[in-house]
Amino acid sequence: MTIFLQTLKAQHFLDNIHITIAQIGSRKISGADDYSSQSWGIFAPNLTIYGFEADADECKRMNQNLKERNIRHQEKHIPIALSNTQGKSQLYVTKEKMCSSLYEPNHSYVSRFPNFLPEFLTLDYISEIETTTLDSFCASELVDSIDFLQVDVQGAELNIFQGAQQIIKNSTLAIQTEVEFAPIYKNQPLFADVDNHLRQQGFFLQGFKGLHCISKKSFPVEIKAGIPQYLSGQLLWSDAFYFQDLLSQPSSVSPEKLLKQACIADILYFPDYALELLEYLTVNYGSNPQYNFTEVINIGLSILRGNTSNNITELTIPQSNIPNQGSAAQHKLKIGYVSPDFKRHPVGKFIAPIIKHHDRQKFEIYCYGEIQKVDEITEEIQSSCDHWRSTLGLTDAEVIEQIKQDQIDILIDLAGHTDDNRLPIFFSKPAPIQASYLGYFATTGIPTIDYWITDHHLHPVDTEEKTSETIWRLPRCYVAYQPSPEALEVNPLPALSSEYITFGCLNNFSKLNPFLLSLWAKILQALPQSRLILKSHYHNLDDPEEKQSVELFLQEQGFNLEQVELIDSPTLAEDYFALYHRIDIHLDTFPYNGCTTTCDALWMGVPVLTLAGDRKIQRMGNSLLQAIGLGDWIAHSPEEYVNKAITFAQDLEAIASLRTSLRERFQKSQLGDIEGLTLALENAYQQMWKKLEQEKIQPLESGDQQISAMRSQTETQSPLNYYSQYVQKNCPQMTSEDCDQLLAFADNTNWNQPTTLREWNNVAVIMLIEAEETQDIAFRKQLLNNAIAVLEQGKAHPLAAVHLALIYSLIGDYSKAYVLAYSVFVGILDPAFRKTASNKGLVYLPSTARTLLNKTEYLEKILAAENCYEQILFLCAEVLNLSQPYFYNASGQDTLQLISQSLATSPIVQLQLGIARFCGQKWDGIFYLLKAHQINPNYAPSIQALYLAYRNLPEAKAAEYWLQQGVTHFNPNSPDVGEWIWTQARPENPFTYVPYDNLILTVEANLKSITTAVLLAQKDWFEAEMELWRTQIRPDMTVIDVGANVGVYTFSAAQRVGETGKVIAIEPFKACVNCLQETSRINQLPWVKIYEAAASDHCGSAKLSLHNASELNEVISDNSPSSDSANTVTIQCLTLDSLIETENLTRVDWLKIDAEGHEIKVLQGAERLLTEFKPNIIYENIAGAHGSNGAIMQYIQAKGYQVYSYRPYIQELVPVTDANQLNSQLNLIAVYNPNK
Repeated sequence: MTIFLQTLKAQHFLDNIHITIAQIGSRKISGADDYSSQSWGIFAPNLTIYGFEADADECKRMNQNLKERNIRHQEKHIPIALSNTQGKSQLYVTKEKMCSSLYEPNHSYVSRFPNFLPEFLTLDYISEIETTTLDSFCASELVDSIDFLQVDVQGAELNIFQGAQQIIKNSTLAIQTEVEFAPIYKNQPLFADVDNHLRQQGFFLQGFKGLHCISKKSFPVEIKAGIPQYLSGQLLWSDAFYFQDLLSQPSSVSPEKLLKQACIADILYFPDYALELLEYLTVNYGSNPQYNFTEVINIGLSILRGNTSNNITELTIPQSNIPNQGSAAQHKLKIGYVSPDFKRHPVGKFIAPIIKHHDRQKFEIYCYGEIQKVDEITEEIQSSCDHWRSTLGLTDAEVIEQIKQDQIDILIDLAGHTDDNRLPIFFSKPAPIQASYLGYFATTGIPTIDYWITDHHLHPVDTEEKTSETIWRLPRCYVAYQPSPEALEVNPLPALSSEYITFGCLNNFSKLNPFLLSLWAKILQALPQSRLILKSHYHNLDDPEEKQSVELFLQEQGFNLEQVELIDSPTLAEDYFALYHRIDIHLDTFPYNGCTTTCDALWMGVPVLTLAGDRKIQRMGNSLLQAIGLGDWIAHSPEEYVNKAITFAQDLEAIASLRTSLRERFQKSQLGDIEGLTLALENAYQQMWKKLEQEKIQPLESGDQQISAMRSQTETQSPLNYYSQYVQKNCPQMTSEDCDQLLAFADNTNWNQPTTLREWNNVAVIMLIEAEETQDIAFRKQLLNNAIAVLEQGKAHPLAAVHLALIYSLIGDYSKAYVLAYSVFVGILDPAFRKTASNKGLVYLPSTARTLLNKTEYLEKILAAENCYEQILFLCAEVLNLSQPYFYNASGQDTLQLISQSLATSPIVQLQLGIARFCGQKWDGIFYLLKAHQINPNYAPSIQALYLAYRNLPEAKAAEYWLQQGVTHFNPNSPDVGEWIWTQARPENPFTYVPYDNLILTVEANLKSITTAVLLAQKDWFEAEMELWRTQIRPDMTVIDVGANVGVYTFSAAQRVGETGKVIAIEPFKACVNCLQETSRINQLPWVKIYEAAASDHCGSAKLSLHNASELNEVISDNSPSSDSANTVTIQCLTLDSLIETENLTRVDWLKIDAEGHEIKVLQGAERLLTEFKPNIIYENIAGAHGSNGAIMQYIQAKGYQVYSYRPYIQELVPVTDANQLNSQLNLIAVYNPNK
């Protein structure tokens, strides 16, 4: 699910959107079997999918699969062949059924690609079939719209479009179609024909994805190295994406249709077009609450501005969040405010007194101003701050460099996405902490901005507003008001003399919308003697035509114009404040609340009536009125808003009394307390800094952060000799002479007093090697901390920066590692960098299980690279891989595509792409698996993956072929026999074997299984907590694994407890139980006890909801909506307490719980076990769509447990003290008696 759609879903904008999809050639269409688990599932239940497939048996199989899946949408596959005519046609059936076509394979052309195409396109037989058109089908089945059309019919795509002209013209918003660029089939239409036809139908080509280039010849890997896949052969086919050009005549298109197309564009990963549509919606419908897409646009704008800023002309690297200046108590915190509004502007007026009142004993204030014309407020801020920096005319890179030179601790953006903002600089994170405050009404959407400073009334604890930042709530109102010197004295209530109530709204006219005006019209209709004053800033009311246009608009909303007075915006401040002398009650706008205008009104004695919504922009009035004690002037529904206005208007005595006391009340409230607000902000800054210090690796004692802290290995020999030994150990084919020659570029490194960026990198690499080789974890932490300090000095060099990112990935700070590595990767693509990237540096490659770069294969290659550009590419690929542990999801696939640009010849990358794509895009998946096999024909995982892929299709003959390919490699006496042991499993068995943690693990013979996919592609489990599990479980222990699945935790524990220990595996799904039993049998582990049951809060039975991936199966209650689904089975359940007697337990040392949201029930059934044995617990915190599980933390804390997250590599437990920390932690650890 994309971030656009997450926001829309959360705000209920998708509730009334129905998407209809037609898949033509549904056997081959990407994700035909898995739409419910793909992005389209966000529209369920308002999603309908029609699949068309000429193969009746295949349709039957796909429909049967639907019955076995827990889908929430409508979907069916229809055994109909579609074309441009009704009647009989010939179907050319190939040996690879997915390549069958209405056009005959062009063997004279295909034979030119002997290594790939003939295997798929050999003709098997010709069949005569009935065809019809999509238009005919839709007419007969009363299908009135197809929003999204997917076509993959092997050369006959144009036929489909010719037979679907009516439905496409009337309803289709987007088309994904395979197009061919070469005549794979005889007489087939090619891309130019399809493109011309669709353009005539009013569509435009947005882009291509999956450009498939096939080599005609075989080349050695060395020749192909570094050549991008799209340049590696003849371009044959691709998926082309077309959109109906709605914006060419937008006035004739409904906003609902524009929104629907934006959603489709976003799902298809075309954010640029999605943004264009959403921006049009905001401009033209943004004032209507029904069509408010502000938050979605903010996120999209941030992404685009972050990736396409043309101002950055040199590489800029996000700064580490590891502070090196010391704690807040030891030095002044340097605060940097960034704004284009340090002038006569609401932001300038609110921030100026804060800057003036900052405590200069504790804070040093820098202001970075994008000011074109200086005024009195600019001068006030310039004189109040410690350092004024003009950013006018500076590039983003120049501003970033200035901030770094100033050594800013906390950088505050005050503008958001408003005019003249400098948000792009925040992507590079030039300060350890970054926050958004004051000047913007929504999330910035920038992942490197840490906090959004608001308050509890703007964002209650249960807020559902989606943000990229962490919300930081001040303990008071988020603003304070300094009255304008032009403000007049408060006058008596005007209604007392006029004898009628006067409402007013002096907010910008752009905040008015039909919904809001309809409420105001109801108020005036109920009070026919009342009046309404409106101030217009954007309309010239002296122009009769323009005034008439405004009046006509008001009449359409139900206003009697005799009750409305339209006033041009005054040019003088005194005249503006004089308007409040005529107003009795000020009406706040919705959904865009006022802020400055509300404060002005309250200061002038005019009470404000506001309507509170569910986001900051709709709750600013709520915050301001709560701050001054006017909670009864806050409405929570449109009806209450109207009723309150009428009620207040009828009690003139009360509002007259309020008017006379309101200014004094204001002065004594939080709104008048500028010193209090400044202190609250300062406390927030100090707490942010303290939190950052707590999150870093524990620092060394003073004086230890010296380069001389490198251990004795480098005291008895030169660092370069030490590195040479590291190279020779990992590249045994190299001689010492070869190594010396290879490392000649580092001869002149000054190890004791490095001065160049490259030397800082080289020094840090020595520390990283020592950190890997030491078994002393405390010393490893010291070395890593030293390396971080050193790399901070040299990180302006991309090689040093990517080594810094590597450290973050090793210790589990994946998001920080990814942002840094991605920035480096994008930066070095600049041709200007390549021209200067001559000086190479030393490189460290980690030895973790999930690495892409095998040291034996790649270390010499990286060191022998022509320049550091190639070195950085390789290392960036590794860091991006390590920082994205979930290779099989959408973001993981995006990362793999990025990695493949520098590791195109890596079979591991192609294997991971193949497995990930196969789960949703079978044809693409097989393509990448075949590429992995072509790169290395002896690579066992790729052959096993191809066997499983064809088995899953199912294509029995092809599966048998790949099984036999594996059998030929099997040698029971070979040291790599574990890689090929899978060939010994019987084909009829529902499981296969993979080597895992020094044993043979039985897993499901299904690439949709997450465990099968991960272990096949990565050879080890991806969760960081597995390292803790393996290092802490020891002989004689008793371990319980709840939700064991196929046993990655079970059997890692079994090996470590030994025969004198005990492991109990609890798993309700029969197929996984069979795997557990088989693993126990073939590895001879009788001390593993397996229960086919679910752990719960009672003994008896329950329902298990089944998913495509067994890891996502979940225990459900009998009254759950899915409890009666065909995709549920009845299972036995037990309590952990019941095992005490059953298993005669006298100790339980470790308890692992992975129950997909059922964890709290498991713990409630383990009251006695927790009390008596107090086991250490690893539990799943985030279970699929359930989100973080704060209830578990509260439950076990009440039992005396402390909850921790785990940092791998340095083996550190980090206390979890804030509920906000839960959102990023898949698993958590609980330990009883944390003081022990």
